[in-house]
Parts: sequence; C-alpha cells; structure tokens
Amino acid sequence: MSSHGSDSDKRHRHDVGDVSHGAESQEQITRAVQYTLAFCVIASALLVVYALLASAGTL
Repeated sequence: MSSHGSDSDKRHRHDVGDVSHGAESQEQITRAVQYTLAFCVIASALLVVYALLASAGTL
C-alpha cells in the first residue's frame, strides 16, 4: 500500500503532519520532556568537561 495519494484519509499520519505518537493534548508535555532531557544531557556533558579540566589543573 502506497502512502503517496491525494486523499489525506488514506495517507499515513506522518505524511499529513499529525502528531506522531500519543494524543494531540499530550504533544506539549512530550515536547517539554524532550527539552528537559536535552538540557540534562548538555549539562552533564559540560560537567564532565569541567571535571576533566579541573582534575588536569587547568582551572
């Protein structure tokens, strides 16, 4: 079955711009969780770099 049609009812939800997973009401919560996790990963990486520099005595 091809998803390249003009009828949006027969097309896959990713092709028509709908929410990829979950209800539309949870889209903002999902986005907030993604940003929070990204912030935590970046902060952890910065702390590792800081610890490496501090242990090398360059700070």
